[in-house]
Amino acid sequence: QAIGDLFFQTERYADAINAYGQIPQTSRNETIAGREVLSLYRLKRVKQADKAANQFKKTYKTATEWLAQFEVEKGKYQLAIKNPKKARQKFEDVIKKFPQTAARSDASYYIIRAYYDEGPDKEGNNEPYFESLLQFVRNFSDNPYWVEANLELAKYWEANEEYASSATYYRNALDKGLEQSKKAEILYRLSKNFNYLKSWSVGIDYARQLVKEFPQHKRAIEARLDIAQMLQFKGDYEASIREFLPLLKLVTTEDDRASIRYSIGENYFNMGDYNNARREFFSLTFNTKISTNWIASSLTQVAECYTAQGDIDQAIAALEQVKVRFGATSSFGVSAENRIQKLRNRGGSNFLPR
Repeated sequence: QAIGDLFFQTERYADAINAYGQIPQTSRNETIAGREVLSLYRLKRVKQADKAANQFKKTYKTATEWLAQFEVEKGKYQLAIKNPKKARQKFEDVIKKFPQTAARSDASYYIIRAYYDEGPDKEGNNEPYFESLLQFVRNFSDNPYWVEANLELAKYWEANEEYASSATYYRNALDKGLEQSKKAEILYRLSKNFNYLKSWSVGIDYARQLVKEFPQHKRAIEARLDIAQMLQFKGDYEASIREFLPLLKLVTTEDDRASIRYSIGENYFNMGDYNNARREFFSLTFNTKISTNWIASSLTQVAECYTAQGDIDQAIAALEQVKVRFGATSSFGVSAENRIQKLRNRGGSNFLPR
């Protein structure tokens, strides 16, 4: 029996059936017979499985756990052949006929899959799917599919920009314990959700956990960028700069480097360090490999630095450069001209009509 059990547990169902078949009739038991039936269903040998299940029922009349599992397998087969309505009926029968069995929780999960496969109604709603998903998460936290169900809800709420709800279900999955291969992505999504919620300290903590536990993961650099950005949002400008600077050597595109330089410039500006801010913005204005948006925005920020220092003539000169480089009638040029007029309207001896 041990060999057959090993094959069954490793999902080598054909080998399990062969191994169990070598066991003498006098040594057979309920577990062997039950696993043979399950193996047949999972190999899609449905007629043989049904026949074996009927024989099992005659031999082990009170083995409700096994009988319930057989019905779940029948429903799973209907799902596999794209018959979700019939599958759902099978799963609902399990819940009605075998309410005290462990198979009830599996049936409840597969009802979710059936409703999902049935798709939305004519109005585009699939409320039964959503409700069955919620009920499963509330009632079956010990089921092996519970983590996946939480991730499904998290993604649903995230897609609908309900980030607090999304974070709740991502946290459920993380706290319950999920596959290591999925953990980094969940930490990343949690960090993003709390960023959107403006709970930056929490978002930073999740991003730092990702970087610490998965330094080589594809999300690690993104997480480090997010840490720097959230520190900036928090108003911790010096810490933000410290996080941004080493990333200049790690990002792979000129536009990504421009984004970092621009953010560093913003941090300096917010600190009142206008000389360093202007240096960062000015360095971008000569980079022909980056998007024109970065160049135009950087020239505008150079003007803002001069304005903050009270050097209005230099500010206007920087804005005039925007008009020269991108055209007075371009969106950049029009915006620059509007800003120039606002500066001139402040009045003062330096302002002459042009």
